[in-house]
Amino acid sequence: TDANPRREHTVRTATSGKFVVSQLPEGRYGIEAFEDADGDGRYRAGLPHPFLPSARFAVYPDTVRVRARWSVEGVNLRLK
Repeated sequence: TDANPRREHTVRTATSGKFVVSQLPEGRYGIEAFEDADGDGRYRAGLPHPFLPSARFAVYPDTVRVRARWSVEGVNLRLK
C-alpha cells in the first residue's frame, strides 16, 4: 500500500490451511483472497440469470507490515 506505483503479488495455494509468502520487499501490504473454483485465476462475480453464485472471498481488515528477516504471523482469512 505504500509503494508508488502500486505493486501486486499473487500466491496460489493448493489447499486451505497455512500458507507462506516469501521474497516480498519491505512495506505495508493489503491481503485479500478468493476461492478459484474454476481454476482460471480470476475472481468470479456470479450471475443473476442463470443463477451462478459469486466466488467466496475475504479481505484482511488491516495492512500487514513486512520487514526484512521478520516473520509475520496471525494473518487469518476466512472465506465466507
